[in-house]
Amino acid sequence: MGRILTQPGQGEEYQYGDGRPVYDHEHDAKVIKWRADCFRRAGLDPLHAEALAVRRDVDRILVERMAAQGCPSHIISATLL
Repeated sequence: MGRILTQPGQGEEYQYGDGRPVYDHEHDAKVIKWRADCFRRAGLDPLHAEALAVRRDVDRILVERMAAQGCPSHIISATLL
């Protein structure tokens, strides 16, 4: 169970632009949905998946790796948010 569940994105999820820590729900809805889906597939609680998905500074691959190593979603959230 030590594998990454999704392929890395094309970079769109890490474009910071204006320095805001969260994505714009209106303009970045597809990215937020995709990230939340990745986190849910990795085993995170839906609430934690959504909270992590909107944050630009949360590395998706790190979240997936932590989940794959058995870290509970509440600990992942507490650590990264």
